[in-house]
Amino acid sequence: MAQTQDNHLFAPGACRHNASKRPISGENTTTSGWSLEEYRTKVRGTQGGAPIVETTEEREIVPLLRAALSLENFYASNPLALSSPITDSVPF
Repeated sequence: MAQTQDNHLFAPGACRHNASKRPISGENTTTSGWSLEEYRTKVRGTQGGAPIVETTEEREIVPLLRAALSLENFYASNPLALSSPITDSVPF
């Protein structure tokens, strides 16, 4: 049985391929040439109601993942959460 996940992110490059009606390349002979529709069907069949996050724009990934994980209001309503581990990074 497959491990279940909280959500799934389809890479922006795969979404761009799909938007232009091109098959998504892959190393796996089973899924090579699939569109996102086949991947969506597979994810829904193995993961049930887990949200699927899709975007063609990299800059939209974090806000969409936060929405899928219901994190928008978490940091605002949790006084002990001073920052978001998803978006914060350590400067080098």
